Amino acid sequence: MLAVALHSASQVEEALTVLKENLARHPNDRDTLVALIGFNRDAGNFANALHYAELLAVITPDDRNLINVIQELQSRSH
Repeated sequence: MLAVALHSASQVEEALTVLKENLARHPNDRDTLVALIGFNRDAGNFANALHYAELLAVITPDDRNLINVIQELQSRSH
């Protein structure tokens, strides 16, 4: 995935742009949402990571790990 390669090369903004463009084309793509959550969390953008986690929760509501991630992000985004 291009976004992972960009992120690995410390081109975080470019990676996020690629992921956002992919999400616009494929709004229920789990892998894209997971990457957006992780890349934003790693960059300290907890509110953005929370937004994407909440979108993912709509399509995977029974994911216990995701519920824990959302709780963590909620506490860190305040």
